[in-house]
Amino acid sequence: MKKRITKKFTMVAIAAAVILAAGLLAIYISRYRAPGGAGRGRYVRLQGPEMLTYDELVTLGASDEPGAGLEDKLQALTTTPFVSNEAYCGGA
Repeated sequence: MKKRITKKFTMVAIAAAVILAAGLLAIYISRYRAPGGAGRGRYVRLQGPEMLTYDELVTLGASDEPGAGLEDKLQALTTTPFVSNEAYCGGA
């Protein structure tokens, strides 16, 4: 009888340890490995200037002198870097 109780206690202790380890692993993965997790929140996922619309592209192609608003947008597009950390945020 005593041997049977010890065996049940051992099985319960092993099951509790496995459940605890699985929970800790899930917390680790969600914080440091998952996209957008706390470990990845310090990085910009995707950043860049506003893209030109189709109508703005047609205007640029049709005239030598773009309007003031279009000129500013074109200047920002050609001088602002595009930043993408999609691979890192995706777990690469």
